[in-house]
Amino acid sequence: MGTFKTIFFGLVGGVLLNLSYISWMNGNGWDWAHGFPFGWGGAGLGAMITFIHEIGHTIFAWCYGYFTVPSFDLTYGGGMVWMITDQMFAIIFVINAGLLWLAYLLREYVFLMFVLAATAFFNLAVAFIDFHHSVIDFMGPCAEITIASFFLTRAWLDIAPRGVVERFLNSLIGWGMIVHALLTGFGLLGNAAMRADYYNQKGLHGFGDFDKVADRLSMPFDSVVLIYIGLTLAAALLPIILWTIKYYEED
Repeated sequence: MGTFKTIFFGLVGGVLLNLSYISWMNGNGWDWAHGFPFGWGGAGLGAMITFIHEIGHTIFAWCYGYFTVPSFDLTYGGGMVWMITDQMFAIIFVINAGLLWLAYLLREYVFLMFVLAATAFFNLAVAFIDFHHSVIDFMGPCAEITIASFFLTRAWLDIAPRGVVERFLNSLIGWGMIVHALLTGFGLLGNAAMRADYYNQKGLHGFGDFDKVADRLSMPFDSVVLIYIGLTLAAALLPIILWTIKYYEED
């Protein structure tokens, strides 16, 4: 299967995986979307997104010195991260020193070296101010689109080691996650019922990641969501840019 067919059919499949989510956003009006195969596929995609989301929170919580464990939330759905300890300087030092050491080891790969070093310096710069809590909150949703972009890059550049099936699965899951993120973003901007559900999640008020970021940084909620939508579109566009560069270099 060629590149464009892989990407196109992956996009179609990604939309189909989100049909049950679209139905939920619109009051569960499509009964057929909640059974097999769409509901099952959507449940699988949702579990994967939740796992990646909580890992994103966890990684950055560790960067800022919190002994943190991710988990699925079996009471309210979705996931939770548990900060077992208060902030510990030793964890901050070890994690970010490790990032700098890894950047040094990978110094031949200039872009990757820069990303790792910049991340470490940024972490250290904000570790002891309240802003780092917003980074932890925002990196849950951002982990989703980062991994989605990684999957799409593997599909666009044909670097899935096990061939055509894995390449298609990368396209399918990558697009599924991107579509899910865009549905969430635009839904929170324009769907009052979804916004209310998001605000009241976990049986609390304002517990959602975007709510907490907006409150802590004194930003409008819609502005935080628009930033996320912009990053999601960038995550979808980056693999296309990389493919274009590769195509013209080979040409």
